[in-house]
Parts: sequence; C-alpha cells; structure tokens
Amino acid sequence: MKSMTNKQPPRPANATPSAGLWTEVNPAVRHSPATATAEAPANRQPDPLDVDTNRYPGIELATLDSLEDELKFLRQDCDELIVEANDAADEAADSTPLMGVNQADPHVLLNNENFSFDARCKLIYFLKKMKRSPWMKWADNRLHVQRIALGLCAPWQSGGSMALCGLHNRFCQLFDYCPRCCLRVRSKPTVREYRKAFDRAPHWMMMTPSFESDPEHAGLHYVARKGDRKRKVSAKLRHHRPFAGRGLQHKAHLTPDLDVGDENPITDCFQTIFDLGHELIRSGVAQGVLAQREIAWNFEADPVRCWVTPNGSLIINSAEPVTYEIACGVYDLFQALYQAKPFGGRLYPDLHCESIQSQKELNRCLFYALKPMQYAEGYLRAVNAGADIQALNTQIGDRVFQGGSEVLSTHRSPRRLGNMRCNADGYIGAGSVTADRKEQTRLKRQGRHRHDQDKPTRGLSEIEKAIGRATLQQREGD
Repeated sequence: MKSMTNKQPPRPANATPSAGLWTEVNPAVRHSPATATAEAPANRQPDPLDVDTNRYPGIELATLDSLEDELKFLRQDCDELIVEANDAADEAADSTPLMGVNQADPHVLLNNENFSFDARCKLIYFLKKMKRSPWMKWADNRLHVQRIALGLCAPWQSGGSMALCGLHNRFCQLFDYCPRCCLRVRSKPTVREYRKAFDRAPHWMMMTPSFESDPEHAGLHYVARKGDRKRKVSAKLRHHRPFAGRGLQHKAHLTPDLDVGDENPITDCFQTIFDLGHELIRSGVAQGVLAQREIAWNFEADPVRCWVTPNGSLIINSAEPVTYEIACGVYDLFQALYQAKPFGGRLYPDLHCESIQSQKELNRCLFYALKPMQYAEGYLRAVNAGADIQALNTQIGDRVFQGGSEVLSTHRSPRRLGNMRCNADGYIGAGSVTADRKEQTRLKRQGRHRHDQDKPTRGLSEIEKAIGRATLQQREGD
C-alpha cells in the first residue's frame, strides 16, 4: 500500500477561510460584548476587540464576499496543480531511492514514489510553464529542465525557489544557477547598455581564455574566416600550439578540494583572466574590455570524480584590428601572467579569438559570456558513460549545489574596463547622457588624425613590455 505522505487532498472550491479570519471580519459570529465581559475576570480590562463599534456590518460582509471570490480565482491554478500532483503520485510505480536514479530526467522523478509531494508540485508547475514559453525550451542549450530537476533533488534549500522563479514576480536571485535570473539581472541589462556600442568603436573581438590539461590541444585558436551555414562556407582557423610535439605530460584537473584559502589554483585562474583584461588596456591593444569569469563542472565516470574548468570571456573593442600576430603576443602575455601566479602553471593556457562584425553578433557574445555555470551537461555525460548513479548524485549535491557558489564568490564579475566603464572617458554604452555627443567628437578627431600604419607594431611592443613585467614578477616571487 502506497504511503500518503507524498499526497495532499485538494481544497474544495467552496471552502471558507479559517475561523480566525472569518470571526475577524464577520461580527455576526463574533462573541457579544456582554458575554465576553461576563466571562472575563474582574481584574482584567475589557479588550478593545470586544466592543463592536462598526455600525454598518453589511459592508464587511460585502468585502468578505469579494475577497472570497478573488481567492477562489487565485486558488484555481493551485487546486488544479494539487490534483495533477496527486494523480502523478498515484501513477508512480518506481520505488527506487532517489539517490539511485537519474535525477536529471523529470519523467523518472515523477514516476518515483519517493519523490516528495512539494518537489513534485514544483516540477509539474515548471513543466507546464515551459510548454508555454519558447525561451525556456531552448535556454541553457535545451537543458533548462534538467537543471531544475537536479536542483529539486539536491540537498539544499534553493531548489524549489529556482523552480518557481518568476511566480508572482518573485525571483530566486541565484544568478550563477538560474537562467531566468541571470537573463533578467545580468544579460538583458548588459545587452541593453551596449545596444548601440558596435558603431561607436572601430573593431570588436571576442576572446575566450581557458585552461587545458592536454598540451597537444592548448594554445591560440584564431578565427581567420568566419563560417556561414547559409552559404555553406566553413570557418578557417589558424593555430599556435607552443606545447604540442614536445612530449609534455597531461596535467591533473583542478578539483573543488583545491578551493581553500584566499588564493588557490582556481582563484589564480580567475585573477589571470582579469589581469589579462587590464594589460590589454594598458598596452593599448584594447580601448575597452568586458571581462567575465566562468566555471564548468565535469564528472568522470570510473571512478566517479568531480573536476572544474575555469574559463572566462573578454569582449574587447580596439582602434586597430587584432591581427594573428597581435593575438600571438596576447597569448604569450596570457601565459606569462599565469606563470607569475603563486599557483600558476598547473594547467596549460588556451585562448580562442574571433572577430565581431555586427551588433547582432555583439549581442550574441554578451549573452554567451553572461550565462550561469554549466553542470547539467557534465552530469548527463557521466550518466551516458555508465557512472555509478548514487556516487554521481552525491558528488553533484555536495560539490555543485553546496560548494559551487563559494568557488565563484571569490572574484566579482563581470568587470568593465576602459571605455566600457560608465565613469570612464569615451564611454560607449547607453548609461551616460553625453555618450553620443562624446562619440561624435571622437569620430571627428579620428577623421582628422588618422592612425599610422605601424600602430599594430606599437601594440606588439607594449605587449612585449607587459610580458617582461610578468616575467620579472615571477622571478621576484621565486
């Protein structure tokens, strides 16, 4: 016989409020003043609520009727949800413990008797809302529902808030976990701020710094020609792999256990990404940078183990195009900055560079950079590889949901540098009233004073100086 702990009886449509609320607004059922005074002790002062001062009790009854009609309308969806959750609990036939099932599959969870009634209601609410929202269907690489299902099964208190995010205009505020809150607070305001920024800077580029354990894959990947699916044109990349063919060993992945102390191997990776943005501004290669740190969670199947990949995004604008030669210098600078860190050198730096050629591409890059951390894809990859489900669920619950926010809380992100900062000279965003006027003046001056042809060479020389400073800092640290 199934347990009734995961079920809740539906509320009747003609149900009345509790006696406390009813007597509070209906004087007809309130005790009379004489009775209340007679039953009260002699030494007690009369209660002001015992004295009926309302000469028109019919007004309160009319208010009650309108309130009851409104509550009946508001409870309609809730009652339907409770009935649907009860039906799903009756149809559940799997008695496997939740730690032994694929927690990213909503159908498996709804068919499980051990799935709690509260979580069942929240998951059904999310699935019904996703049917009406095209954005929720393709958000997070079409893994939005898997992200919610994992959060509802995790041993933390915010899984339900993330599933009900947006209900009655209440949001969970979990920007690193929830795609809706990340879109509402981070992505959309940033895209709105730079909605006209593409025409205010001559050249734009998207740089994606990351860290690899395989020396054969790490290096610079420069997109020389962008691909086009409509025209059936494939992309052309130029690679610079300084570690390939040297017989170097694979380096160990970074695990969440290394996130100890104010400075550790994971925080050094984040700090290197932000230092690279500052050096691009200082060397003159970029006039503005928007830097964002990210983290991707990965899981090995045999044995089950969790490891992280720190990475980031740098959206830059420059006066001159960033050529392949300049990109090679930027990669050398990236490597020197990482080696100068106390815990640097544990991984191989990796850099991907691609030009931005329109405002639409700029908006797409902003949405890509400002996204929540990825963990559902790594979980599904481990499940398909045949990992132990119980150990995998323990790892994702302890590492991602309970300790994931601590890994990202060490560095404030995103950061705006140069002309992408609202209080800087030549600000190109939409947050300043005089931004358009300053931009017109700058374009006039740029038309009168054209840049020399050797400007990229001067940029390379500044990069070499920055590499020298990072190398000197590393020697002083040793």
